[in-house]
Amino acid sequence: MSRWFLLALGMVVCASWSSAQPPGPPRSHPGPPGECSLVPAPPAEALEPYGKAGPFAKGVRLFVKGRYREAARELTRAWRRVRADLARVFQSSSCEPARIRAVLARTLFRGPPLVVPGDDRFLPPPEVRQALAHALCVTGRIRGAAGVLWEAAMAGDDGARIAAGVLLASSGSPDLCLALLPETPSAPGMMLGRACCLLRAERPLEARSIASRACGAPGPRAAALRDLLQAAGVPCSEEP
Repeated sequence: MSRWFLLALGMVVCASWSSAQPPGPPRSHPGPPGECSLVPAPPAEALEPYGKAGPFAKGVRLFVKGRYREAARELTRAWRRVRADLARVFQSSSCEPARIRAVLARTLFRGPPLVVPGDDRFLPPPEVRQALAHALCVTGRIRGAAGVLWEAAMAGDDGARIAAGVLLASSGSPDLCLALLPETPSAPGMMLGRACCLLRAERPLEARSIASRACGAPGPRAAALRDLLQAAGVPCSEEP
C-alpha cells in the first residue's frame, strides 16, 4: 500500500474529523460505544503535568473531572494553537534560526513537551492525544476520535492504526478501515482489527477466518478487540 494513497486517505479522515467537531445532539442510548475501549482514558498521573499549566491545562482538568464534551473542545482548540505556533515558523518562506529555536523551546524542549516529532510533522503528546480521542469517542464523535489517531498511525504507531481503523469502520466507513489495515496482516492485533472491519463490511466468513488465527493475542487492546468480535457473534476466546 503506497504512502501517497494513505496520505490521501488521511485527508478524507481529517476532513471528516474537522466537520465533526461541533457538538451533536445527545445520544439516545446509554453508555459509550463499545469501540471506545480501544481508546481508554490515559492514567491520571500521566495527565497530571499537563493539567498544571500550559495550553492543554484547561482541557486536561475538564477531562479529569469527566466533563468530556467540554474537554474535547478545549483540547482541540489548544492543539490548534500549538500547531499554528509551529506553522508560523516551519511553513514560513524564510529560515530564521532564532525563531525556530524559540518555538522549539516553547513546544518541544520543555517539560512536559507540547509536541512530539513524527515522520514529517509534529504530533500532540501521546497522553493528550489519548485523552482527546477518548473524550470524542465517549461523547459519540467516533469519526473525530479516529481523526485524532490518524497522524500517529501514519507515523508508525500500530496501536493508533488499529484503533483508528476500527473506529472508522464503526462510524460507517469499513472500506477506509480495510484500506488502512493490511490485507494480509501478520501481527495478531492487526488481524483482530481487520476482522472487526470485515464484520462491519458484511464479510463475516472472512472475519471469522482471520479472527480464529489471532484470538490468543495477549494484552488489553487484544482483549478489547475480542470483546467487540464476541459481541458481534464471532467466538474469539483467549484460551487456545
